[in-house]
Amino acid sequence: MNREDIKNLLNAKLQLDCDEREKQSIIRYYLDAKSNAQRSLDEDIAELNDGVPVQYVCDTSFFYGYRFIQHRDVLIPRPETEELVHWISVQMKNFSSVRLLDIGSGTGCLCISVIKNCHVEYAEAWDISSKAIANTVANATHHNVSVVARENDILHPDNHEFLSSFNLIVCNPPYILESEKPLMGESVVKYEPHNALFVPDDDALLFYRVIVDACEKNTFKGHLFFEISEMHYSKLSNFLLSRGLKFEFKKDMQGKWRMLYVQFQT
Repeated sequence: MNREDIKNLLNAKLQLDCDEREKQSIIRYYLDAKSNAQRSLDEDIAELNDGVPVQYVCDTSFFYGYRFIQHRDVLIPRPETEELVHWISVQMKNFSSVRLLDIGSGTGCLCISVIKNCHVEYAEAWDISSKAIANTVANATHHNVSVVARENDILHPDNHEFLSSFNLIVCNPPYILESEKPLMGESVVKYEPHNALFVPDDDALLFYRVIVDACEKNTFKGHLFFEISEMHYSKLSNFLLSRGLKFEFKKDMQGKWRMLYVQFQT
C-alpha cells in the first residue's frame, strides 16, 4: 500500500473529535512518522479513533528538527520546549567544556538537542520514571550521543549533592496545576504521564524552589534554564528576587513568558 492509499484510508476511517484541519494534521504526521511495522494500519486507526496521541501510535516524536523514538507513558515533547533549546544554544554557544544535567529527561529530546548544538563534554539525564530513562537511552543510542541516564528523583535531598558536578542544568518540570486538568485535552489527561505534567495547587513552584535551593546549598556554579508556565511568572520573579539571584525571563513566539534563566556565580 503506497502513501496515497494510506492517506485515503485514513481519511475514510478516522472518526476524530476535532475539526478537519486538525484531522489532516494528524494524517500528515502519521504518514511522516509511522515506523512500527508490528501493528497493522487498522490497529493504528482504531487507536487514533480512541484518542491515543499520534506520537504514541507512531512511536515517533519530532523535536527541534530531529526525529526521536517515543515510548508510551513518556511525555510527548512540545513545540514550546524547542524555543528553550534555541535560547540555551544561543546563550551557551561560546562556552566550552559544558557539563550538562537534564532534570526530568522524558524522551531525552531536551538534553540530546542541547548536546547537538553546544560544546558538551559530559551529560547526565535524570528522571523518576524507568520508562523515561529507557526512552532517553534509546534516543541517545539512536542519535549516537553519550548520555548517562539515571533514575533519580530531584525532590530527594540525597541527590542534591551531585549538582555541583555540572555547569549547565536544564529542566522542563511539571508545572500545570492539578485544578487545570479539566482544561487539558482529553487525550493528554488519559494517556500522558501525570507526574510529568501536574503539581499540587498549593505548591505550584515545587520543582523550581527545590532545584534553586539545592543549587544554592550545594554550591552549583553555572547556568540553569527552565521552561515555565506564564501563570507562575510573578511568583517565580518574587521568589528569585528574595534569593538575590541573577535571572532573566524570556517570552515565546506567542508573547508568553515561558522560559527562565538563572545564573549562579561562575
